Amino acid sequence: MGCGKITFVRYGFTVTELLAGLDAYNRYDAEACAQKYAKLCQDLLEQEYPGAEVEVLFDTSADGVLASSMETQVLKQVYGEAESDAQFEDESDFYEVSDPREVEVIEHLCSRVYQDYKWEVHRPWLTIEEAHKRFNVPVSTIRWACKEGLIEEAGRVIGGWEFPLAAFVEITRNNAFATCREVLSISVASDGTYAFECLSEEILFTCAADFLPGVETLLIVSNRFGLPLFSEDSSSLMISRHATAMNLEFEHFLSERPWTDVQWSYDAFAKATVSQARQYDFIESEWQESERAGRSFVDSMRFRFTYESSPSCTLGELVDQAVNTLSNVIQDVNAHLSGGPIWKEEYEKDEALFCDEVLTPLLRRMGFRYVRYTHGRGEFGKDFTFSQSTEFGELYYGLQAQAGNVRGGVNSEIDKLLKQIKDAFTIPYREVGSHEEKYIAVLIIAISGRFTENAEKKIEYNMPKRLVGSVYFWDKEKILGLIARYWGARG
Repeated sequence: MGCGKITFVRYGFTVTELLAGLDAYNRYDAEACAQKYAKLCQDLLEQEYPGAEVEVLFDTSADGVLASSMETQVLKQVYGEAESDAQFEDESDFYEVSDPREVEVIEHLCSRVYQDYKWEVHRPWLTIEEAHKRFNVPVSTIRWACKEGLIEEAGRVIGGWEFPLAAFVEITRNNAFATCREVLSISVASDGTYAFECLSEEILFTCAADFLPGVETLLIVSNRFGLPLFSEDSSSLMISRHATAMNLEFEHFLSERPWTDVQWSYDAFAKATVSQARQYDFIESEWQESERAGRSFVDSMRFRFTYESSPSCTLGELVDQAVNTLSNVIQDVNAHLSGGPIWKEEYEKDEALFCDEVLTPLLRRMGFRYVRYTHGRGEFGKDFTFSQSTEFGELYYGLQAQAGNVRGGVNSEIDKLLKQIKDAFTIPYREVGSHEEKYIAVLIIAISGRFTENAEKKIEYNMPKRLVGSVYFWDKEKILGLIARYWGARG
C-alpha cells in the first residue's frame, strides 16, 4: 500500500441490500433502519480513521443498485501542499485511490456492524386472528378487506394474511366496517373508493330479483351455515348480482380451524372437493396455494354458485340451496377419500348405475355373503339378496333400490313400496344352483336421494306391525357414511 495519509473514507449501501437478508423485512421501517445503520458505521469508521473525513451514504431506490458516486472509496494524500501548488492544477491530482484491500477492510468493518446490530421491528404487524381479538372485527370481514387491498400492505401467509397495525387502524375508522356483525353491504364507486353499510339478516327475505346490481354483500353468520367444514368465527358468503344472475361465493381457508384430520392432508381434501364441485355446471371452483420455505401449500378453496334469479325466489332460498349442494359435495368427498367412488348426479336418475357402481361393491365391502343383484322380472321386492353368517345360523337379507327421492306426499310411491315390502318378506327366493327356498329376515330400502315429507314414517305406519324393526332405510347421506366407514376396510 502507499505510504500517504488517508484523508477521506466513504462507505455506501442500499436500503434494499440492507434489509434483504431479514425475514419479513417489510415489517421494518426502512428509512429508520438505514439512518441507524449509517450512524453506527460512521462512528466506527471515525474511530478507525482519526482525522479523516468520513462519509456514509445510502440509496433508497427500489432497484437496489448503488450509484457510482456512492460506492465505497478511500483517498490518500500523497503530496505536500507546496509541491501540489507548483505541479498540479487539479486538486484531485493531490490524491490517489487506495489499494482495493483497504476498501475491503472498510466493508468488513461495516459488515461486522450489520451482524452485531440488534434489528428492531419499528412497525407493529397483526395477523387476522390478532386483529379480530384486539378490535373485535369479524374474521371474515378482515379477510375480505385484505383480499380486496383495502388494508395497505396486507400480505398472504399460509392460510391467512398479515398487515401493519397502522393500516388496520385506518380502515376501522369506518364505523360500518368495524361494527357490522351480520351483513356488510359494500358499494364500489367509479373512483374505486368503497362505502360500507350495515344491514340485518332480514335481507335474506328479499327477492333475489330485487337485489341491487353492482353491490357486493358479505353475509357473516355464526352457525357456520350448518357446514362443519367452516368455523364459527369465520363463516361468510359473498353475494352479488349481475344482470339476472345471482352469484354466491364461499371460501374456506386452512387457518380457519386447526386441520386435525389424520386420514388425509388439506391438499388432498381441497383438491378432491374442488374436483367434485366441478361436476355441477353452476359451480365455479378452485383451490389456491401459498409458498413457504420454497414449497407450495394448498391453503384455501373457493366455490362460486351462479343462479338465475326469479321474482318468487328469495335470497335466503338461494343460500339454502347452495349450502345443501356444498354439504352434499363434502359428503361425497369424505366417502371418496375413504376409497369409495366419486358420487355422480347420474346415480340419482339411473337406478342400474346406482346399483352397479355403489350398492354392489358396498355390500361386499360390508362383509355380506352371496351378494346377488336380481333386478328384473321375478325379483318380488328384492333387487339384491345376500346373507350374513351369525352364531345362530345364516341370516338372509333383501334390498330394494330406487334412484332419486321418495316423497311422502305422493301416495302412489308409498303404495308401491308397501307392496314391495310385503312381497319381499312373503315370497321366498333361491340361490343360483340351489332349489332351497329362503325367506329374508331384513329388508333395506336404499335410495340415491332423500326421503322427503316424512316418507319413512308413512311407510312404517302403513306396513304390517310385525315388520317394524326389520325394515331399514338408507338414503344418500346414510350410504355415503357407510362408504366412508367400510370402503377401505376390505379389498
